[in-house]
Amino acid sequence: MPAEVVPIGRRRNPIRPQPRGEQRRRQLLAALSSQLERQPLAEVSIAAVTDAAGLARSAFYFYFSSKNEAVTYLLSDIFDEQIAAVGAMINSEGDPRDTLALALEQLVQSWLAQRTQFQAMLDARDADIETRQIWEAWLRRYEDFVADYIDEHAESLDVDSHDLAHSLISLNERVLERFLRSDNDGLTADRVHAALFHIWSASLFGGHR
Repeated sequence: MPAEVVPIGRRRNPIRPQPRGEQRRRQLLAALSSQLERQPLAEVSIAAVTDAAGLARSAFYFYFSSKNEAVTYLLSDIFDEQIAAVGAMINSEGDPRDTLALALEQLVQSWLAQRTQFQAMLDARDADIETRQIWEAWLRRYEDFVADYIDEHAESLDVDSHDLAHSLISLNERVLERFLRSDNDGLTADRVHAALFHIWSASLFGGHR
């Protein structure tokens, strides 16, 4: 049976004592996340973040060089969870089409559940070359295991599996970015998922069930 879709970022982890520095870093990230719920990254002030965290402004620059860098830390744990969850689903036992459908559903739901964080990361990606390089490295991690999945399950391909993986992941990125950033006149997560699955299924298996 394929794994059940579990919203990323809502799992419970054992509480462990944290070093003071790690606690302060997490305080700042939590404050930043809270600020992003109310305004876009460009309008968030570092002073507001540190005030909300109960720390001095200098504390922010001890841990992060900029808001852009802080956003990458904010997304890194979410992205690691997303990679693990989607990778496990896409490689789980069962019909490859079913596992692909679940993996894409997990991806769409993750972006939706962490909407403000992903929007901030996209803004940081567009504004800062180093953040863009981090974002591209994250996408390449997806491309690597998707290429392996294509090699194992795709039917009669005439293109390189890594090239196809790159194109499909780029498609996901653009579709999900537009879904989060624009008023799509009633477009829902279910419709986004159905469209992505149709394209992926047609590309890998030659058709849509």
